[in-house]
Amino acid sequence: MITNTDFNNVQNWDPNATYTSGDFVRLGDTIYRANWWTMGNDPNTANGGEGTGEPWTSVGTAGENNEDTDPTGPGNEDGGNDNSGNEADNDNTSLPNAWSSSAIYTQGDVVVIGNAVYQANWWTRGNDPANTNGGPGSGQPWTYVGPADEYDPGTGNGNGTPDNGTGDEPDGNDNGTGDGNGDAGGDNGNGDAGGNNGNGDDTGGDNGQTGDSSGYVYSPYVHVTTEGGGLADLAQNTGGGLEAITLAFALAGQNEALAWDGQDSLAITGSASPYADEISALQNNGVDVTISFGGAVGSYVADQFNDAQALADAYQTVIDSYNVNRLDFDIEGPALYDTATNDLRNDAIKLLQDDNPDLMISYTLPVVPDGPWGDAGGLTAAGQVLLASAEERGVDLEYVNIMTMNYGPYYWNAHEGGNQGYNAAVSAAERVMLQMEDLGIESQVMLTPMIGVNDMYPTDGEQFLQQDAELLTQWALQNQEDVYGLSMWSISRDQAGAAGQVSPTHSGLTDGASFSDIFNATAGQSDTSVQQTSLDPMFDQVA
Repeated sequence: MITNTDFNNVQNWDPNATYTSGDFVRLGDTIYRANWWTMGNDPNTANGGEGTGEPWTSVGTAGENNEDTDPTGPGNEDGGNDNSGNEADNDNTSLPNAWSSSAIYTQGDVVVIGNAVYQANWWTRGNDPANTNGGPGSGQPWTYVGPADEYDPGTGNGNGTPDNGTGDEPDGNDNGTGDGNGDAGGDNGNGDAGGNNGNGDDTGGDNGQTGDSSGYVYSPYVHVTTEGGGLADLAQNTGGGLEAITLAFALAGQNEALAWDGQDSLAITGSASPYADEISALQNNGVDVTISFGGAVGSYVADQFNDAQALADAYQTVIDSYNVNRLDFDIEGPALYDTATNDLRNDAIKLLQDDNPDLMISYTLPVVPDGPWGDAGGLTAAGQVLLASAEERGVDLEYVNIMTMNYGPYYWNAHEGGNQGYNAAVSAAERVMLQMEDLGIESQVMLTPMIGVNDMYPTDGEQFLQQDAELLTQWALQNQEDVYGLSMWSISRDQAGAAGQVSPTHSGLTDGASFSDIFNATAGQSDTSVQQTSLDPMFDQVA
Protein backbone atom coordinates (compact mmCIF):
# COMPACT_ATOMS: atom_id res chain seq x y z
CA MET A 1 0.00 0.00 0.00
CA ILE A 2 1.31 3.44 -0.87
CA THR A 3 1.02 6.19 1.73
CA ASN A 4 1.28 9.98 1.75
CA THR A 5 4.94 9.67 2.59
CA ASP A 6 5.46 7.28 -0.32
CA PHE A 7 3.78 9.75 -2.68
CA ASN A 8 6.12 12.47 -1.48
CA ASN A 9 9.03 10.21 -2.40
CA VAL A 10 7.83 9.29 -5.90
CA GLN A 11 10.40 10.29 -8.52
CA ASN A 12 9.67 12.97 -11.09
CA TRP A 13 8.67 11.79 -14.54
CA ASP A 14 11.61 11.48 -16.95
CA PRO A 15 10.73 11.70 -20.68
CA ASN A 16 13.75 9.52 -21.50
CA ALA A 17 12.97 6.76 -19.01
CA THR A 18 10.88 3.66 -19.66
CA TYR A 19 8.00 2.79 -17.32
CA THR A 20 5.95 -0.38 -17.05
CA SER A 21 2.53 -1.22 -15.64
CA GLY A 22 2.28 -0.12 -12.00
CA ASP A 23 5.18 2.37 -12.01
CA PHE A 24 4.50 5.71 -10.31
CA VAL A 25 5.81 9.14 -11.33
CA ARG A 26 5.26 12.69 -10.17
CA LEU A 27 4.65 15.85 -12.18
CA GLY A 28 4.25 18.85 -9.89
CA ASP A 29 2.00 17.64 -7.09
CA THR A 30 0.16 15.09 -9.24
CA ILE A 31 0.98 11.38 -9.03
CA TYR A 32 0.43 9.15 -12.05
CA ARG A 33 0.53 5.36 -12.47
CA ALA A 34 1.63 3.72 -15.71
CA ASN A 35 -1.03 1.50 -17.32
CA TRP A 36 1.53 -0.36 -19.46
CA TRP A 37 4.98 0.08 -20.99
CA THR A 38 5.52 3.71 -21.95
CA MET A 39 8.28 6.15 -22.75
CA GLY A 40 8.09 9.81 -23.70
CA ASN A 41 4.33 10.12 -23.14
CA ASP A 42 3.73 13.15 -20.89
CA PRO A 43 1.42 12.03 -18.05
CA ASN A 44 -0.18 15.49 -17.91
CA THR A 45 -1.55 15.09 -21.43
CA ALA A 46 -1.69 11.30 -21.83
CA ASN A 47 -3.72 10.11 -18.87
CA GLY A 48 -7.06 8.43 -18.40
CA GLY A 49 -8.67 5.45 -16.72
CA GLU A 50 -8.53 1.84 -17.84
CA GLY A 51 -10.11 1.40 -21.26
CA THR A 52 -9.30 4.92 -22.45
CA GLY A 53 -6.20 3.84 -24.34
CA GLU A 54 -4.01 6.30 -22.41
CA PRO A 55 -0.71 5.09 -20.92
CA TRP A 56 -1.10 6.96 -17.59
CA THR A 57 -3.75 7.25 -14.88
CA SER A 58 -3.84 10.10 -12.35
CA VAL A 59 -4.01 8.57 -8.86
CA GLY A 60 -3.83 11.58 -6.54
CA THR A 61 -1.54 14.25 -5.20
CA ALA A 62 1.43 14.12 -2.91
CA GLY A 63 -0.33 16.06 -0.18
CA GLU A 64 -3.68 14.28 -0.01
CA ASN A 65 -4.74 11.16 1.83
CA ASN A 66 -3.79 8.28 -0.48
CA GLU A 67 -3.80 5.47 2.03
CA ASP A 68 -6.11 3.30 -0.09
CA THR A 69 -4.05 3.43 -3.27
CA ASP A 70 -2.26 0.21 -4.09
CA PRO A 71 0.75 0.69 -6.40
CA THR A 72 0.90 -2.92 -7.48
CA GLY A 73 -2.39 -2.91 -9.30
CA PRO A 74 -5.43 -4.91 -8.36
CA GLY A 75 -7.40 -4.36 -5.24
CA ASN A 76 -7.66 -1.86 -2.40
CA GLU A 77 -7.08 -3.43 1.00
CA ASP A 78 -9.91 -1.36 2.46
CA GLY A 79 -12.42 -2.67 -0.06
CA GLY A 80 -12.37 0.05 -2.69
CA ASN A 81 -13.49 -0.41 -6.26
CA ASP A 82 -11.63 -3.31 -7.78
CA ASN A 83 -12.37 -5.85 -10.49
CA SER A 84 -10.03 -8.46 -9.09
CA GLY A 85 -12.00 -8.98 -5.90
CA ASN A 86 -11.79 -7.25 -2.53
CA GLU A 87 -10.44 -9.19 0.39
CA ALA A 88 -13.71 -8.85 2.25
CA ASP A 89 -15.70 -10.09 -0.75
CA ASN A 90 -13.64 -13.12 -1.70
CA ASP A 91 -15.00 -15.35 1.04
CA ASN A 92 -16.47 -18.13 -1.10
CA THR A 93 -20.00 -17.09 -0.06
CA SER A 94 -20.71 -13.81 -1.85
CA LEU A 95 -22.03 -13.32 -5.37
CA PRO A 96 -20.55 -11.14 -8.09
CA ASN A 97 -21.81 -7.58 -8.11
CA ALA A 98 -24.96 -6.80 -10.05
CA TRP A 99 -24.38 -5.59 -13.60
CA SER A 100 -24.32 -1.81 -13.96
CA SER A 101 -25.10 -0.15 -17.27
CA SER A 102 -22.62 2.66 -16.54
CA ALA A 103 -19.68 0.49 -15.48
CA ILE A 104 -16.83 -0.62 -17.70
CA TYR A 105 -16.06 -4.34 -17.79
CA THR A 106 -13.10 -6.12 -19.37
CA GLN A 107 -12.56 -9.70 -20.45
CA GLY A 108 -13.06 -12.12 -17.55
CA ASP A 109 -15.18 -9.82 -15.36
CA VAL A 110 -18.19 -11.56 -13.81
CA VAL A 111 -21.59 -9.98 -13.03
CA VAL A 112 -25.00 -11.19 -11.91
CA ILE A 113 -28.50 -10.34 -13.21
CA GLY A 114 -31.28 -12.03 -11.27
CA ASN A 115 -30.17 -15.63 -10.87
CA ALA A 116 -27.84 -15.59 -13.89
CA VAL A 117 -24.07 -15.08 -13.87
CA TYR A 118 -22.38 -13.67 -16.96
CA GLN A 119 -18.72 -13.24 -17.91
CA ALA A 120 -17.42 -10.43 -20.14
CA ASN A 121 -15.79 -11.59 -23.37
CA TRP A 122 -13.98 -8.27 -23.90
CA TRP A 123 -14.22 -4.58 -23.01
CA THR A 124 -17.86 -3.61 -22.77
CA ARG A 125 -20.12 -0.94 -21.29
CA GLY A 126 -23.88 -0.54 -21.53
CA ASN A 127 -24.53 -3.92 -23.17
CA ASP A 128 -27.14 -5.77 -21.11
CA PRO A 129 -25.76 -9.30 -20.55
CA ALA A 130 -29.25 -10.79 -20.59
CA ASN A 131 -29.71 -9.62 -24.19
CA THR A 132 -26.13 -9.69 -25.53
CA ASN A 133 -24.67 -13.04 -24.58
CA GLY A 134 -23.31 -15.95 -26.56
CA GLY A 135 -20.44 -18.39 -26.63
CA PRO A 136 -16.95 -17.82 -28.06
CA GLY A 137 -17.15 -16.77 -31.68
CA SER A 138 -20.70 -15.44 -31.36
CA GLY A 139 -19.60 -11.81 -31.47
CA GLN A 140 -21.51 -11.07 -28.26
CA PRO A 141 -19.79 -9.22 -25.40
CA TRP A 142 -21.09 -11.55 -22.67
CA THR A 143 -21.22 -15.30 -22.03
CA TYR A 144 -23.72 -16.97 -19.70
CA VAL A 145 -21.71 -19.09 -17.27
CA GLY A 146 -24.26 -20.48 -14.83
CA PRO A 147 -26.98 -19.85 -12.26
CA ALA A 148 -26.12 -17.51 -9.41
CA ASP A 149 -27.16 -20.00 -6.74
CA GLU A 150 -24.41 -22.35 -7.96
CA TYR A 151 -21.73 -19.68 -8.26
CA ASP A 152 -18.48 -20.39 -6.42
CA PRO A 153 -16.14 -17.41 -6.09
CA GLY A 154 -13.49 -19.80 -4.79
CA THR A 155 -12.75 -20.59 -8.43
CA GLY A 156 -11.01 -17.26 -8.73
CA ASN A 157 -13.79 -14.87 -9.67
CA GLY A 158 -13.46 -11.39 -8.23
CA ASN A 159 -16.37 -9.65 -6.61
CA GLY A 160 -15.34 -6.02 -6.63
CA THR A 161 -17.08 -3.23 -8.45
CA PRO A 162 -15.76 -2.76 -11.99
CA ASP A 163 -14.04 0.58 -11.99
CA ASN A 164 -12.09 2.91 -14.18
CA GLY A 165 -10.68 4.14 -10.90
CA THR A 166 -7.27 5.21 -9.85
CA GLY A 167 -4.81 2.53 -8.91
CA ASP A 168 -7.03 -0.47 -9.65
CA GLU A 169 -6.21 -3.18 -12.15
CA PRO A 170 -9.17 -4.75 -13.98
CA ASP A 171 -9.88 -8.42 -13.60
CA GLY A 172 -9.58 -10.85 -16.45
CA ASN A 173 -7.44 -10.85 -19.52
CA ASP A 174 -7.18 -7.18 -20.43
CA ASN A 175 -6.64 -7.44 -24.14
CA GLY A 176 -8.01 -3.93 -24.47
CA THR A 177 -5.00 -2.20 -22.97
CA GLY A 178 -2.38 -4.76 -23.85
CA ASP A 179 0.45 -5.82 -21.60
CA GLY A 180 3.17 -3.86 -19.99
CA ASN A 181 5.98 -4.05 -22.44
CA GLY A 182 4.14 -4.97 -25.57
CA ASP A 183 4.08 -8.56 -26.58
CA ALA A 184 4.44 -10.02 -29.92
CA GLY A 185 5.72 -12.18 -32.56
CA GLY A 186 7.56 -15.31 -32.96
CA ASP A 187 9.95 -16.35 -35.63
CA ASN A 188 9.67 -18.43 -38.70
CA GLY A 189 12.66 -20.39 -37.68
CA ASN A 190 15.26 -22.46 -39.36
CA GLY A 191 14.13 -24.67 -42.14
CA ASP A 192 16.22 -26.77 -44.40
CA ALA A 193 16.00 -27.86 -48.02
CA GLY A 194 12.56 -28.75 -49.24
CA GLY A 195 10.51 -26.05 -47.54
CA ASN A 196 10.45 -22.36 -46.81
CA ASN A 197 11.78 -22.52 -43.26
CA GLY A 198 8.70 -24.32 -42.07
CA ASN A 199 8.60 -26.67 -39.16
CA GLY A 200 5.86 -29.16 -39.87
CA ASP A 201 5.81 -32.66 -41.26
CA ASP A 202 4.42 -31.61 -44.63
CA THR A 203 5.95 -33.30 -47.63
CA GLY A 204 7.08 -30.79 -50.15
CA GLY A 205 4.66 -28.06 -49.11
CA ASP A 206 5.61 -24.40 -49.24
CA ASN A 207 5.49 -24.02 -45.48
CA GLY A 208 6.97 -27.31 -44.33
CA GLN A 209 10.20 -29.20 -44.47
CA THR A 210 10.41 -32.28 -46.61
CA GLY A 211 10.14 -35.45 -44.62
CA ASP A 212 9.98 -35.86 -40.85
CA SER A 213 9.59 -33.00 -38.41
CA SER A 214 12.88 -31.66 -37.07
CA GLY A 215 11.66 -30.07 -33.86
CA TYR A 216 10.26 -26.73 -32.85
CA VAL A 217 11.73 -23.31 -33.59
CA TYR A 218 12.89 -21.12 -30.72
CA SER A 219 12.77 -17.40 -31.50
CA PRO A 220 12.73 -15.14 -28.43
CA TYR A 221 11.75 -11.52 -28.42
CA VAL A 222 14.10 -8.61 -28.24
CA HIS A 223 12.53 -5.24 -27.51
CA VAL A 224 14.97 -3.33 -29.67
CA THR A 225 14.84 0.05 -27.96
CA THR A 226 15.23 -1.55 -24.53
CA GLU A 227 18.20 -3.63 -25.60
CA GLY A 228 19.81 -1.00 -27.83
CA GLY A 229 22.93 -2.05 -29.72
CA GLY A 230 24.83 -5.29 -29.50
CA LEU A 231 22.08 -7.46 -30.99
CA ALA A 232 24.54 -9.78 -32.73
CA ASP A 233 26.53 -10.36 -29.55
CA LEU A 234 23.30 -10.84 -27.64
CA ALA A 235 22.17 -13.60 -29.98
CA GLN A 236 25.53 -15.38 -29.77
CA ASN A 237 25.64 -15.26 -25.98
CA THR A 238 22.02 -16.22 -25.30
CA GLY A 239 20.90 -19.79 -24.72
CA GLY A 240 24.06 -21.30 -26.16
CA GLY A 241 23.62 -19.33 -29.38
CA LEU A 242 20.35 -18.52 -31.10
CA GLU A 243 19.29 -19.55 -34.59
CA ALA A 244 16.26 -17.24 -34.70
CA ILE A 245 15.20 -13.99 -33.08
CA THR A 246 12.19 -11.66 -33.18
CA LEU A 247 12.76 -7.91 -33.12
CA ALA A 248 9.98 -5.64 -31.81
CA PHE A 249 8.33 -3.29 -32.68
CA ALA A 250 7.89 -1.45 -35.99
CA LEU A 251 5.24 1.26 -35.59
CA ALA A 252 4.09 4.50 -37.17
CA GLY A 253 6.02 7.56 -36.03
CA GLN A 254 4.75 11.08 -35.47
CA ASN A 255 6.12 12.29 -38.78
CA GLU A 256 7.54 9.08 -40.23
CA ALA A 257 5.57 6.25 -41.81
CA LEU A 258 7.73 3.62 -40.08
CA ALA A 259 9.93 3.78 -37.00
CA TRP A 260 11.14 1.54 -34.21
CA ASP A 261 8.72 2.00 -31.31
CA GLY A 262 7.26 4.90 -33.26
CA GLN A 263 10.26 7.12 -32.50
CA ASP A 264 10.98 9.39 -35.46
CA SER A 265 14.68 9.38 -34.58
CA LEU A 266 14.63 5.64 -35.35
CA ALA A 267 12.80 5.91 -38.69
CA ILE A 268 13.02 2.94 -41.07
CA THR A 269 13.77 4.45 -44.46
CA GLY A 270 16.28 2.23 -46.26
CA SER A 271 19.66 0.53 -45.99
CA ALA A 272 20.92 3.18 -43.55
CA SER A 273 18.03 2.57 -41.15
CA PRO A 274 18.71 2.10 -37.43
CA TYR A 275 20.06 -1.32 -36.44
CA ALA A 276 20.74 -2.24 -40.09
CA ASP A 277 24.32 -3.25 -39.32
CA GLU A 278 23.23 -5.19 -36.24
CA ILE A 279 20.58 -7.09 -38.16
CA SER A 280 22.98 -7.80 -41.01
CA ALA A 281 25.48 -9.21 -38.49
CA LEU A 282 22.76 -11.47 -37.08
CA GLN A 283 21.95 -12.78 -40.53
CA ASN A 284 25.63 -13.30 -41.36
CA ASN A 285 25.89 -15.41 -38.21
CA GLY A 286 23.06 -17.63 -39.42
CA VAL A 287 20.32 -16.11 -37.25
CA ASP A 288 16.88 -15.87 -38.86
CA VAL A 289 15.34 -12.47 -38.16
CA THR A 290 11.64 -11.66 -37.88
CA ILE A 291 10.51 -8.04 -37.75
CA SER A 292 7.40 -7.61 -35.64
CA PHE A 293 4.87 -4.82 -36.23
CA GLY A 294 2.39 -3.60 -33.66
CA GLY A 295 2.42 -4.50 -29.98
CA ALA A 296 0.50 -3.07 -27.06
CA VAL A 297 1.59 0.56 -27.29
CA GLY A 298 1.77 3.10 -30.11
CA SER A 299 0.18 3.70 -33.51
CA TYR A 300 -0.01 0.82 -35.94
CA VAL A 301 1.33 1.37 -39.45
CA ALA A 302 -1.95 0.20 -41.02
CA ASP A 303 -3.84 2.94 -39.18
CA GLN A 304 -2.11 5.55 -41.34
CA PHE A 305 -3.32 4.17 -44.68
CA ASN A 306 -6.59 3.69 -46.55
CA ASP A 307 -5.12 2.03 -49.64
CA ALA A 308 -3.86 -1.55 -49.62
CA GLN A 309 -1.12 -1.01 -52.21
CA ALA A 310 0.26 2.01 -50.37
CA LEU A 311 0.31 0.01 -47.15
CA ALA A 312 2.02 -2.89 -48.90
CA ASP A 313 4.66 -0.46 -50.18
CA ALA A 314 5.31 0.69 -46.61
CA TYR A 315 5.80 -2.90 -45.45
CA GLN A 316 8.08 -3.47 -48.44
CA THR A 317 10.33 -0.71 -47.09
CA VAL A 318 11.04 -2.85 -44.03
CA ILE A 319 11.74 -5.92 -46.15
CA ASP A 320 14.16 -3.98 -48.34
CA SER A 321 15.81 -2.07 -45.48
CA TYR A 322 16.73 -5.20 -43.54
CA ASN A 323 16.71 -7.91 -46.22
CA VAL A 324 14.22 -10.03 -44.27
CA ASN A 325 11.57 -12.46 -45.43
CA ARG A 326 9.74 -12.87 -42.14
CA LEU A 327 7.18 -10.38 -40.87
CA ASP A 328 4.96 -10.71 -37.83
CA PHE A 329 1.89 -8.63 -36.97
CA ASP A 330 1.06 -8.35 -33.27
CA ILE A 331 -2.53 -7.13 -33.08
CA GLU A 332 -4.01 -6.49 -29.65
CA GLY A 333 -6.05 -4.01 -27.67
CA PRO A 334 -8.66 -1.90 -29.48
CA ALA A 335 -6.96 -2.54 -32.83
CA LEU A 336 -8.09 -6.15 -32.65
CA TYR A 337 -11.70 -4.98 -33.10
CA ASP A 338 -11.00 -2.61 -36.01
CA THR A 339 -12.20 -4.97 -38.72
CA ALA A 340 -11.88 -2.41 -41.53
CA THR A 341 -8.19 -1.82 -40.82
CA ASN A 342 -7.58 -5.52 -40.27
CA ASP A 343 -9.14 -6.30 -43.64
CA LEU A 344 -7.00 -3.60 -45.26
CA ARG A 345 -3.88 -5.05 -43.67
CA ASN A 346 -4.74 -8.52 -44.96
CA ASP A 347 -5.28 -7.13 -48.46
CA ALA A 348 -1.86 -5.46 -48.26
CA ILE A 349 -0.19 -8.63 -46.97
CA LYS A 350 -1.63 -10.62 -49.88
CA LEU A 351 -0.18 -8.06 -52.32
CA LEU A 352 3.11 -8.26 -50.47
CA GLN A 353 3.23 -12.05 -50.71
CA ASP A 354 2.40 -11.89 -54.40
CA ASP A 355 5.48 -9.68 -54.90
CA ASN A 356 7.64 -11.65 -52.46
CA PRO A 357 6.92 -15.37 -52.96
CA ASP A 358 9.23 -16.44 -50.12
CA LEU A 359 7.74 -14.01 -47.59
CA MET A 360 6.54 -15.71 -44.41
CA ILE A 361 3.80 -14.06 -42.39
CA SER A 362 2.57 -14.66 -38.86
CA TYR A 363 -0.05 -13.09 -36.66
CA THR A 364 0.42 -12.69 -32.91
CA LEU A 365 -2.84 -12.62 -30.95
CA PRO A 366 -4.07 -12.67 -27.32
CA VAL A 367 -5.57 -15.84 -25.86
CA VAL A 368 -6.94 -17.21 -22.62
CA PRO A 369 -6.99 -20.75 -21.23
CA ASP A 370 -10.19 -22.54 -20.33
CA GLY A 371 -12.15 -20.93 -17.51
CA PRO A 372 -13.40 -22.43 -14.24
CA TRP A 373 -16.98 -22.87 -15.45
CA GLY A 374 -15.97 -25.07 -18.35
CA ASP A 375 -15.95 -22.06 -20.66
CA ALA A 376 -13.61 -22.71 -23.55
CA GLY A 377 -10.55 -20.52 -23.94
CA GLY A 378 -8.39 -19.85 -26.97
CA LEU A 379 -8.55 -16.87 -29.30
CA THR A 380 -11.04 -14.08 -28.70
CA ALA A 381 -13.93 -13.74 -31.11
CA ALA A 382 -12.19 -10.74 -32.65
CA GLY A 383 -9.01 -12.74 -33.12
CA GLN A 384 -10.92 -15.42 -34.97
CA VAL A 385 -12.53 -12.80 -37.21
CA LEU A 386 -9.10 -11.41 -38.06
CA LEU A 387 -7.76 -14.85 -39.02
CA ALA A 388 -10.89 -15.61 -41.04
CA SER A 389 -10.28 -12.36 -42.96
CA ALA A 390 -6.71 -13.44 -43.69
CA GLU A 391 -7.88 -16.84 -44.90
CA GLU A 392 -10.60 -15.30 -47.08
CA ARG A 393 -8.09 -12.99 -48.75
CA GLY A 394 -5.60 -15.76 -49.47
CA VAL A 395 -2.93 -14.76 -46.96
CA ASP A 396 -0.51 -17.65 -46.45
CA LEU A 397 0.14 -17.81 -42.70
CA GLU A 398 3.33 -19.54 -41.68
CA TYR A 399 2.06 -19.84 -38.12
CA VAL A 400 -0.17 -18.16 -35.55
CA ASN A 401 1.69 -16.95 -32.48
CA ILE A 402 -0.36 -16.86 -29.28
CA MET A 403 0.45 -14.69 -26.28
CA THR A 404 0.17 -17.16 -23.41
CA MET A 405 0.12 -14.44 -20.77
CA ASN A 406 -2.01 -11.72 -19.16
CA TYR A 407 -4.94 -14.04 -18.47
CA GLY A 408 -6.22 -12.35 -15.32
CA PRO A 409 -7.37 -14.06 -12.10
CA TYR A 410 -10.55 -15.57 -13.53
CA TYR A 411 -8.66 -17.75 -16.01
CA TRP A 412 -5.40 -18.05 -14.10
CA ASN A 413 -6.99 -19.50 -10.98
CA ALA A 414 -8.85 -22.10 -13.03
CA HIS A 415 -5.51 -23.84 -13.51
CA GLU A 416 -4.19 -23.53 -9.99
CA GLY A 417 -2.01 -26.25 -8.60
CA GLY A 418 1.41 -27.37 -9.74
CA ASN A 419 2.88 -26.00 -12.96
CA GLN A 420 0.12 -23.43 -13.36
CA GLY A 421 1.92 -21.39 -16.04
CA TYR A 422 2.48 -24.48 -18.14
CA ASN A 423 -1.05 -25.85 -17.74
CA ALA A 424 -2.65 -22.54 -18.70
CA ALA A 425 -0.44 -22.19 -21.79
CA VAL A 426 -1.28 -25.69 -23.02
CA SER A 427 -4.98 -25.18 -22.39
CA ALA A 428 -4.97 -22.02 -24.52
CA ALA A 429 -2.89 -23.64 -27.28
CA GLU A 430 -5.11 -26.71 -27.52
CA ARG A 431 -8.16 -24.51 -27.96
CA VAL A 432 -6.49 -22.40 -30.62
CA MET A 433 -5.62 -25.52 -32.59
CA LEU A 434 -9.31 -26.48 -32.67
CA GLN A 435 -10.36 -22.94 -33.61
CA MET A 436 -7.90 -22.82 -36.48
CA GLU A 437 -9.17 -26.17 -37.72
CA ASP A 438 -12.72 -24.81 -37.66
CA LEU A 439 -11.55 -21.77 -39.66
CA GLY A 440 -9.86 -23.98 -42.25
CA ILE A 441 -6.39 -22.64 -41.41
CA GLU A 442 -3.75 -25.31 -41.73
CA SER A 443 -0.92 -23.37 -40.11
CA GLN A 444 0.80 -24.33 -36.88
CA VAL A 445 0.87 -22.58 -33.52
CA MET A 446 3.71 -20.80 -31.74
CA LEU A 447 3.52 -20.04 -28.01
CA THR A 448 4.97 -16.93 -26.34
CA PRO A 449 4.86 -16.86 -22.52
CA MET A 450 5.90 -13.86 -20.46
CA ILE A 451 8.72 -15.27 -18.38
CA GLY A 452 8.75 -14.62 -14.66
CA VAL A 453 6.23 -12.32 -12.99
CA ASN A 454 3.40 -11.16 -15.22
CA ASP A 455 3.55 -7.41 -15.71
CA MET A 456 -0.23 -6.87 -15.68
CA TYR A 457 -1.19 -9.10 -12.75
CA PRO A 458 1.93 -9.24 -10.53
CA THR A 459 -0.02 -9.47 -7.28
CA ASP A 460 -2.43 -12.14 -8.46
CA GLY A 461 0.23 -14.80 -8.64
CA GLU A 462 0.34 -15.02 -12.42
CA GLN A 463 3.84 -16.09 -13.39
CA PHE A 464 5.75 -18.41 -15.68
CA LEU A 465 8.57 -20.31 -13.97
CA GLN A 466 11.57 -22.27 -15.20
CA GLN A 467 9.80 -25.54 -14.41
CA ASP A 468 6.91 -24.41 -16.63
CA ALA A 469 9.42 -23.77 -19.42
CA GLU A 470 10.91 -27.24 -19.06
CA LEU A 471 7.48 -28.86 -19.30
CA LEU A 472 6.48 -26.68 -22.25
CA THR A 473 9.54 -27.73 -24.25
CA GLN A 474 8.61 -31.38 -23.75
CA TRP A 475 5.03 -30.71 -24.77
CA ALA A 476 6.26 -28.89 -27.90
CA LEU A 477 8.43 -31.87 -28.81
CA GLN A 478 5.50 -34.23 -28.31
CA ASN A 479 3.16 -32.14 -30.47
CA GLN A 480 5.38 -31.17 -33.39
CA GLU A 481 2.63 -31.72 -35.92
CA ASP A 482 0.75 -28.75 -34.48
CA VAL A 483 3.45 -26.70 -32.74
CA TYR A 484 5.67 -24.49 -34.87
CA GLY A 485 7.79 -23.16 -32.07
CA LEU A 486 8.29 -21.33 -28.79
CA SER A 487 9.18 -17.75 -28.03
CA MET A 488 9.23 -15.63 -24.89
CA TRP A 489 8.86 -12.06 -23.77
CA SER A 490 11.68 -11.21 -23.55
CA ILE A 491 15.45 -11.68 -23.66
CA SER A 492 15.90 -8.51 -21.62
CA ARG A 493 13.82 -10.05 -18.82
CA ASP A 494 15.80 -13.30 -18.78
CA GLN A 495 17.76 -12.65 -15.60
CA ALA A 496 17.09 -12.65 -11.87
CA GLY A 497 15.73 -9.60 -10.09
CA ALA A 498 13.92 -8.42 -7.01
CA ALA A 499 11.21 -10.92 -6.10
CA GLY A 500 7.80 -9.95 -7.44
CA GLN A 501 9.00 -6.75 -9.06
CA VAL A 502 7.87 -5.90 -12.58
CA SER A 503 10.68 -4.75 -14.83
CA PRO A 504 11.57 -4.78 -18.54
CA THR A 505 15.11 -5.85 -17.61
CA HIS A 506 14.54 -8.78 -15.24
CA SER A 507 12.00 -11.50 -14.57
CA GLY A 508 10.97 -10.59 -11.02
CA LEU A 509 12.26 -14.01 -9.93
CA THR A 510 15.24 -14.58 -7.63
CA ASP A 511 16.05 -17.77 -9.54
CA GLY A 512 18.44 -16.70 -12.30
CA ALA A 513 18.30 -19.93 -14.32
CA SER A 514 18.07 -18.92 -17.97
CA PHE A 515 14.78 -19.50 -19.74
CA SER A 516 16.60 -19.25 -23.05
CA ASP A 517 18.90 -22.09 -22.04
CA ILE A 518 15.81 -24.22 -21.37
CA PHE A 519 13.90 -23.32 -24.53
CA ASN A 520 16.94 -23.45 -26.81
CA ALA A 521 18.34 -26.73 -25.48
CA THR A 522 15.77 -28.87 -27.30
CA ALA A 523 14.89 -26.54 -30.20
CA GLY A 524 15.28 -28.29 -33.51
CA GLN A 525 15.27 -31.74 -31.93
CA SER A 526 12.88 -34.49 -32.90
CA ASP A 527 11.14 -36.51 -30.22
CA THR A 528 9.25 -39.38 -31.77
CA SER A 529 9.47 -41.63 -28.72
CA VAL A 530 6.44 -40.07 -26.99
CA GLN A 531 2.84 -39.83 -28.06
CA GLN A 532 1.27 -36.51 -28.90
CA THR A 533 -1.01 -35.58 -26.04
CA SER A 534 -2.69 -32.81 -24.15
CA LEU A 535 -0.98 -32.44 -20.79
CA ASP A 536 -3.55 -30.09 -19.29
CA PRO A 537 -6.19 -32.08 -17.38
CA MET A 538 -8.72 -29.22 -17.58
CA PHE A 539 -8.71 -29.39 -21.38
CA ASP A 540 -9.44 -33.11 -21.24
CA GLN A 541 -12.35 -32.44 -18.87
CA VAL A 542 -14.17 -29.95 -21.08
CA ALA A 543 -13.13 -30.99 -24.61
